[in-house]
Amino acid sequence: MKKKVDEVIKICKMLNIVWLFFLVSFQTLQETDLWQTLMTVKYRYVNDVYIPTFNPQIQAFHNKEVVIKGYIYPLEEAPQHSFFMLSYYPASSCFFCGAAGPETVIEVNAIKPVKYSLKPIKLKGILKLNADDPQRLFYILNKAEQIP
Repeated sequence: MKKKVDEVIKICKMLNIVWLFFLVSFQTLQETDLWQTLMTVKYRYVNDVYIPTFNPQIQAFHNKEVVIKGYIYPLEEAPQHSFFMLSYYPASSCFFCGAAGPETVIEVNAIKPVKYSLKPIKLKGILKLNADDPQRLFYILNKAEQIP
């Protein structure tokens, strides 16, 4: 009987390792796939305004908690920021330099200030899709928190 119990424990431990590997792999895949999905948005440029049309894959993320990795684009000079943009691309390829489109940046509203870095950071927050306010970006990450 003890031998069977030991075997069951061993199998359970192996399953936990497999499950943990799956969760870590899925999280990494989700971060990468989120940008790839967000960048499939179609938009028109009419009267100096970008007008997005979100496909069903993008709409699935509306008002959902997401994790995303990107580069900070500060909106003011400061060591820390609560309101900033996050970009898929580093500053050398930014949307505002003409090297990328509006689908590659997200407006971020952080719960606590995030320290500026030239390296990519990872954030968790609630993603809002914005098709109505042309003064804001297509994507808004609310209640954002920096995570390791």
